[in-house]
Amino acid sequence: MAHAYSSEMRIKILFVLLPFMVFDISNARRKAVAAPAMFVFGDSLADVGNNNYIKLSFLKANYAPNGVDFPGHKATGRFSNGKNAADFIAEKLGQSSPLPYLFLARNNESANFLNGASFASGGAGIFDHTSKRLRIQGAIPMNTQIRYYAKVQIQLEQKLGKSSARALSAKSPFVIVIGNNDLLDYFHSYFSTQDSYSGSTTNKRTMTPQVLVDSMLGNITEQIQQIYDLGGRNFYCGRNRTIGLLSRN
Repeated sequence: MAHAYSSEMRIKILFVLLPFMVFDISNARRKAVAAPAMFVFGDSLADVGNNNYIKLSFLKANYAPNGVDFPGHKATGRFSNGKNAADFIAEKLGQSSPLPYLFLARNNESANFLNGASFASGGAGIFDHTSKRLRIQGAIPMNTQIRYYAKVQIQLEQKLGKSSARALSAKSPFVIVIGNNDLLDYFHSYFSTQDSYSGSTTNKRTMTPQVLVDSMLGNITEQIQQIYDLGGRNFYCGRNRTIGLLSRN
């Protein structure tokens, strides 16, 4: 599938989110220091507490030892003993890590959207079906995260006016850390007796790794295009973990 993008968009998407890409924001830091807000999309590597507000989700990090090395030494919903990828990226970009979207939305704190929001959710994937196949209830897939951002953009336009809201988005970094769970789903099914993609009883995948990567790339590209159409201009995408080094179980 061909995708038509402006030269501006090509320049400002620094890296595509796939395992063979390297994350480096040394050149981007200077550009983002004065950014008014920060918007984060992703999975458990970037979740700062959204899953805490999902009743159906059993994938939460609101208990020890999560947070033992975080400021305050308490669990915040981050799947980490301390700061996570979103926090470190925010620091590198000269930003404060944004609050969870679900916390802000459910507590009527839309004024804080001026500082951005995090839509990242533990267990989320690029594909809508990923969390379901991994039997993770309640995770917010990338497409839903984008729909949440669209709601935030509407509220910003209502508060600031369309022109000023678009200007805020255009100056703000959009951080995307996702794709690990899509890969985990693939390899989990590879060793499973049933192929979750075809439903057939087999221990080999009917989808080749290259087809999977192409599909991930096509989907995340379209998703970035959606954010671009909503006003985003500066995209910072992290690399995935080395899945082959993880335990099969």
